[in-house]
Amino acid sequence: MKVYAVYIITNDGRPMISKIYQSPDGIPDNILLSGLLTSIQMVSSELSNQTHAAEKFKMKGVTYHMKNFGLFHIALVTADENVPGRIMNKIGWQFIQEFGENIPKWDGRVSDFMGFSDNIDGIISTSGNKIIIDQSNSIEPSNKLDPVNLLKLAKELKGTAKSLVFLQRAPVIDIANHSGVGEKLTQENLDAMLKMGYIGYFTEDEEKIYFC
Repeated sequence: MKVYAVYIITNDGRPMISKIYQSPDGIPDNILLSGLLTSIQMVSSELSNQTHAAEKFKMKGVTYHMKNFGLFHIALVTADENVPGRIMNKIGWQFIQEFGENIPKWDGRVSDFMGFSDNIDGIISTSGNKIIIDQSNSIEPSNKLDPVNLLKLAKELKGTAKSLVFLQRAPVIDIANHSGVGEKLTQENLDAMLKMGYIGYFTEDEEKIYFC
């Protein structure tokens, strides 16, 4: 599971913590997102006659998971729809233990919670090898690399593109080895397809992993 951001928001829509691993260009503004999540919860509660009924929604290829902890919500932004319940529970209960008594009288200063960002990093990093923190400049490709678009690509890009489609996600060296094209040329091809919006990448152990 790839994690793009973590938000802790009061029930009335005020952001307390915004931990964004993704570039800010790829993630909504924390105030706008807080308002959106609060509105979704209000509408879902009216429609279902249950408080805090909304659990997730999808927008622009990423999933926003939500969980209420009484006085606040946690929103975890990920690349897939699998519910990261264990991570949200750990973050929520640790936040309650440290700040539970202060939340009802909180005056809006986000600096009160700045130190908790390290706790979030620790929880995510120790949640298993399948959890990836994304600190890249792109969330998802804007164009699908399907057979039609493959045919539209310049001839010199097609070998690299086909290898990435086959591998699904891989570093440049693996793509180069699979396609039989040199690493330097493969990197140039990947950079070109990134600009075209056909592929994305994320950073794992300080290495770029490309995907489509």
